[in-house]
Amino acid sequence: MKHSSPPAAGRPVGPRRVTAAVAAALCLSVALTACAPEPGAGTGSQDKPGNSSTKGGGGDSSGSSWSKPRHEPDITKQKTLPKGFPTDAFAVPKGATIDDAGERGPGVWFVVLSAKDRAAADALWAEVISTNGFAEQDAAETPEGGRSATLSNTRLTVQALTLPGKDGAALLSYDLSTPPPSE
Repeated sequence: MKHSSPPAAGRPVGPRRVTAAVAAALCLSVALTACAPEPGAGTGSQDKPGNSSTKGGGGDSSGSSWSKPRHEPDITKQKTLPKGFPTDAFAVPKGATIDDAGERGPGVWFVVLSAKDRAAADALWAEVISTNGFAEQDAAETPEGGRSATLSNTRLTVQALTLPGKDGAALLSYDLSTPPPSE
């Protein structure tokens, strides 16, 4: 094999040199990838599942692994209880304002109540428990200053959560489900 220019002094020419160059490039790309910021880091945004414009998540249509935010459609809230809601096992307190409600599937519902302040939220929380005969379990304070608990009576299991707002108002979220039939 003839070369048009003489080889560099003391360096091999051929497959060894190519292999060394490829290995160095590979090491550099791995090092740079490991140092890359997480999507949304430092920008105040969150890379959330489902924000991808391609099916299967994890990227945009150009094949990039960075998701482009897209406008989520406004979802209309339902201000009344859906047909089939178990009002005999979960009575909403009189005068409570329903922020949203719906059915997630057979035997699974949700209702979100709104309260003007923390005191009103605490009163609604206590009234839901006492009116419906719920036992409260796993009660905890949330990092946002709200509370969470599992409520249960003979007909329902309820995951309850209060969500304090910045303006002092609060939402009370209840996810209801009927226990599975005993075998």
